[in-house]
Amino acid sequence: MNFFQGHYRELFSMSRWRYIEAQQDNKFYDEECDVDKTPWIDSRVDEMNSPYRDSERYTLGEKLVDVEWQFIKGDLEMPSVQRFIRAESKKNNNRLTIAICFPKDNASLAASLYLPDEVYEVGSNVQRVLVYQPFGDAMMESFEKDKKKLEMKSYKLFSKLRAFGMIDCCYDLKFQNTLHDISDKIGAKYDKVSMRMRSSLRRKVNSKWSKPETVGKTFAAKQWSNLYNGQHMWTKLRSVGFAGDNNFDKDTIDMLSKVEHIRWNVEQLLLGFAPLNASEQIGLVKKHGDKEPDVKIDDEGKVLNFEEVSKWLQSWEEFDTMREVLKSNMSHVNICSYDRLQEVDSDAMIYDRELVRILPEIYNDTCAEREN
Repeated sequence: MNFFQGHYRELFSMSRWRYIEAQQDNKFYDEECDVDKTPWIDSRVDEMNSPYRDSERYTLGEKLVDVEWQFIKGDLEMPSVQRFIRAESKKNNNRLTIAICFPKDNASLAASLYLPDEVYEVGSNVQRVLVYQPFGDAMMESFEKDKKKLEMKSYKLFSKLRAFGMIDCCYDLKFQNTLHDISDKIGAKYDKVSMRMRSSLRRKVNSKWSKPETVGKTFAAKQWSNLYNGQHMWTKLRSVGFAGDNNFDKDTIDMLSKVEHIRWNVEQLLLGFAPLNASEQIGLVKKHGDKEPDVKIDDEGKVLNFEEVSKWLQSWEEFDTMREVLKSNMSHVNICSYDRLQEVDSDAMIYDRELVRILPEIYNDTCAEREN
């Protein structure tokens, strides 16, 4: 637990978590012990003096991230732990991932095979059981080859098992190339949207402003952001039952845009970026001013409300410059809920929508042939 909280402190500061002590004084709890009674810790709501609160509200909004952590001190064979895993695997509103991380690969594999049956049943909310295999995944590969013979229609043990943590031969090179191809396409789309942002408005008032090159995210942070986004593509497509259609409809784009922003929040927190506190966020939003004005043009092409447009564009440029400076200091104004983003930086919502909209095209270009 301390390892995770130390390495990913920004994520844990925005997440619910709890430490369940399933054994005490080296004695097993009996059958009646209910580990689910352990309270949750959530610094966002538990601390009334949180820096992310002003006098009226929690300034980051609700539904900031959708990840919660449960650390269990106890042995897997304990009745209370087994009962706890069964209960978690049946919760309809959860999507559960279990990681088995014993230092010896045979111990991890054995533990994964003897988890409660409910984990592997069809209809269980368990998405994956990750098994630590530092010395290679040959045994797991043999399961993969024979899973059709070994599995029943109601029981999907080997479909959910995945090896991770291999010291050598840990990459599918073809998949790695595919992922980088997807990442490049996502990056190109992001750059295209970014270049288009305000370009027509700037042309109308002859603005020559461009983002300072000495501030903003590092190249590595941008590269990892695109890779994380690319890795999540299959999850998004599965969640909406994508079957090779060329386009998403509006409702699907709306829904997946919200999903993408929550995913992006988690990604940024993992990369070490922190949200702005209440005073920083409110101060920066004030620089942004009101929504973009409508440009009024006469028959000769002259901008009639030139002063209004120029003033607004200047405030937006100041906002954008300050936003890039904050990124250099590992803070990001857009780490907030999707609803709050509408108030804080509505322009950023365009990226979510555009990066979601092109997923079918990216899949059909890069993945369809590989997966068939």
